[in-house]
Amino acid sequence: GRYGVNAYPMLKWFPASSNKDDVTPVDYASGRETKNFVKFVDKQLNPEKYTQAGLDGDVVVLGDDSFDSNVFNGKESWLVEFYAPW
Repeated sequence: GRYGVNAYPMLKWFPASSNKDDVTPVDYASGRETKNFVKFVDKQLNPEKYTQAGLDGDVVVLGDDSFDSNVFNGKESWLVEFYAPW
């Protein structure tokens, strides 16, 4: 599948980039508890810009019509969960 998604649920980190063709998502392969997510995010972000993992982040539902414009056209990094609703 797109971005190597071959199972559900699957989490991938999309680092900030101005060009979607230059982005290589990072697979998330750790626990599903908050502390695991925080540790992963801490490792991904620039320590000079990111000092503490926040737990009150926004959840954004992405679809085919909004994925590129949000993930690739913004200045933020994204942790994306791909899932199947069945």
